[in-house]
Amino acid sequence: MALAEIDDRLKAEEAAYAATMREYLNRELANLQELIAAGKVDIGKLSDPDSGIFRFDVPLRSALSGIVTRVRDFGRQQVENELARQGSATR
Repeated sequence: MALAEIDDRLKAEEAAYAATMREYLNRELANLQELIAAGKVDIGKLSDPDSGIFRFDVPLRSALSGIVTRVRDFGRQQVENELARQGSATR
């Protein structure tokens, strides 16, 4: 089994996940700062998901879903590779 390859890939995807979270967090905070400075934020509605204050939730979910899908596909391929290797080793 290619453990080093698996470890490297998972670390890279973990870093991509964290970077994506940071990017969207920074965008949301910048947006929130602009709205507060313009007096367009009702602080009481910050926890309301339908307030429209947090604009990037859908793209964030999509980006994170893409990362998780890549990890799933990579894992599936690793399992297939290992099963093929074991199958050829027992012949």
